Amino acid sequence: MNHCCKLVIVRHGETTWNIERRWQGHADSELSKAGLKQATLIAKVFPEYACEAIYSSDLQRAARTARIIGRECNIEPILDNRLRERNLGILQGHTIEQLHEKYPDVHAEFIKRNPDYVIPEGESTREKHHRCINFIETIARRHRKVAIITHGGVLDSCFRHTFDLPLDIVRSWSLLNAAIHEFEVVNSNWKLLSWGQISHLGDMPVLDGKIKV
Repeated sequence: MNHCCKLVIVRHGETTWNIERRWQGHADSELSKAGLKQATLIAKVFPEYACEAIYSSDLQRAARTARIIGRECNIEPILDNRLRERNLGILQGHTIEQLHEKYPDVHAEFIKRNPDYVIPEGESTREKHHRCINFIETIARRHRKVAIITHGGVLDSCFRHTFDLPLDIVRSWSLLNAAIHEFEVVNSNWKLLSWGQISHLGDMPVLDGKIKV
């Protein structure tokens, strides 16, 4: 018997480190003033999605976004570290200029895009990909319609998984702060329903999650 689940996946609001172009990973940067407003604007439209539950990364930029949305929907978010961004290890918290100076060899390996390269004290792209996709499929088996508040790297994995794209190709799709994306998962077959919705943000400027390398 087929089980169908609709996923409503949201990237967290803008953070102070997004503005500074610092690499975030598992580091716990805060939402900016604009990010808080973005989360509030998402929350205003979110009840129309009628989700049964809200899951979120436990990192505060996602968790705070999720709690703002959850209050509007009267749903307490379920926080889980399997929805975290890729662990960027020793690269976290640095700007590109600082990386060139402090970790040039590690940065050089990072930009080769080898999906199996493990950043010191961090994880590989493939490890992050399997971690989040496996958990999202677990969530999908539990529900008919569910919200997930997470990060650009997790959304990137969802897009690649849906279209069976290699982990090492350069991204050409958007990963906008506070954008809403919809997928349908039937058993383990993914279908993209909509990508990068930002109409709820009005004329607010929105940053893309592309890491400057």
